[in-house]
Amino acid sequence: MMRIVHSDRNEIARSFSFGPIKRIMLGVRFQKLTERQQQAVFHHEMAHCEKHHTEWRLFFLIFAPFMFKWICEKQELAADRFAGEHGFAEPLIEILANEFDGGDFHPSNAMRRGYLKQHDQTRVVPVPDYNSPGLT
Repeated sequence: MMRIVHSDRNEIARSFSFGPIKRIMLGVRFQKLTERQQQAVFHHEMAHCEKHHTEWRLFFLIFAPFMFKWICEKQELAADRFAGEHGFAEPLIEILANEFDGGDFHPSNAMRRGYLKQHDQTRVVPVPDYNSPGLT
């Protein structure tokens, strides 16, 4: 069961999941975002919960600590991709252009923006124009 918790911490959002316990904590900076940006953040954090990222991080921290930073970075990109797949690539890119650059266990924001742009472009499927007499 997913639970939304409002926090007075000076952050946008974070998530935690362990088995059926899933929490998304929304900080004070979340309220300053546009509605589309809020939806992008929510989808990003929801992906962390649904894909059991906390549990995987704990596993790597215990059994392969030398790979902990690697799994954290991969999970951030996966959560970004999830938000992008639900139509929130652009608002997430906007947030990543304005926030601090990455963090100890995040890819750089420049990398994340590039990844989102690249992934979002691969989702574009050309629609044939049946009224066109030839190549368009």
